[in-house]
Amino acid sequence: MFKHFSDSRHKITFFYVLKLISVFVMAMLTSIIVVFVLRLFIPFGREQTGGLAIMLSWFIICTVYATIAIYRIGREFIRTIITMNKATKEVAQGNFDVRINPDKAVNIEEIEQLYENFNYMVKELGTIETLRSDFVADVSHEFKTPIAAIEGYAMLLQDDTLSNDEKKEYIESILYNSKRLTNLTGNILMISRLENETMRINRTDFSLDEQIRRIILTFEEAWSEKELDLDIDLDAVTYYGDEDLLYNVWLNLISNAVKFSVQGGTVKVKLIDNKYNVKVYVEDNGIGMSETAKTRIFEKFYQSDTSRASQGNGLGMTLVKKILDLCGANIEIESTLGKGTKFIVKLPIYDKGESY
Repeated sequence: MFKHFSDSRHKITFFYVLKLISVFVMAMLTSIIVVFVLRLFIPFGREQTGGLAIMLSWFIICTVYATIAIYRIGREFIRTIITMNKATKEVAQGNFDVRINPDKAVNIEEIEQLYENFNYMVKELGTIETLRSDFVADVSHEFKTPIAAIEGYAMLLQDDTLSNDEKKEYIESILYNSKRLTNLTGNILMISRLENETMRINRTDFSLDEQIRRIILTFEEAWSEKELDLDIDLDAVTYYGDEDLLYNVWLNLISNAVKFSVQGGTVKVKLIDNKYNVKVYVEDNGIGMSETAKTRIFEKFYQSDTSRASQGNGLGMTLVKKILDLCGANIEIESTLGKGTKFIVKLPIYDKGESY
């Protein structure tokens, strides 16, 4: 439940102008009354009485009204400071459910805006804290699984009665899980650098079609094992961009296409160059994605198919999106559940010397 703090607010622009006008009018009326009374009871000349009365009445009235006005305004601002002090203390202690509710009795527009900005700030901090907590929990889970596997197989290797085949199997499992940890750590570090904007673009001319072709060959064992048909159509493109960052984009997209394709399916990779942009299509006829999966595919650690969780860590597509955003590119998804998925990447064409 939200913890609310309440205080009053005031329309300073209109209400305070009326208050000042009313103070001035009341001062004038009171001065006239004081002058009239003094002239009746004090045996001075008319000029002396009038001057003395005006000076005295204005001094007294201004002092009284100024004191009252300062007290009322000061009290409202002191209440504001006390309220903000209590609320910020709650936030400092980690309570992001704090909200300040202004009363309707007295209005100060600036204080109202201050409270609204405070509530918005706390709401955003609460969202960030939730994301951070979820991220830590997800990272802990992703690290725990391969570490437990490595520990388990390492303990099994201590058995002197194991056959050579069993030892080989356990060692391969340890190496596989070690690679998973390496990939997970690398992806987390790269995403962190992208989010903190410490990753710099290093653009050079390179053969984009050759880069994609090499990545396809990297997964030869995987697509051969699944007996996949490859439909490759790559225009010869020399692209001016960051070769290392874009390598990670094609690596993740093609890896997913192979991983989620059905046995004996087809993976299509197409590269088209035109005068407006460069388009890369990566398509499979595998399991496809639901509408929910399409909206969440770029979230950290999200995996729509949990049965293949051991084959990835849910950071690949997050990394793809952040790299493309940094490079000024965009990605589109076309997918139907049970029929396959197509990713369309549009890379902008920049002149040399032009920044992203």
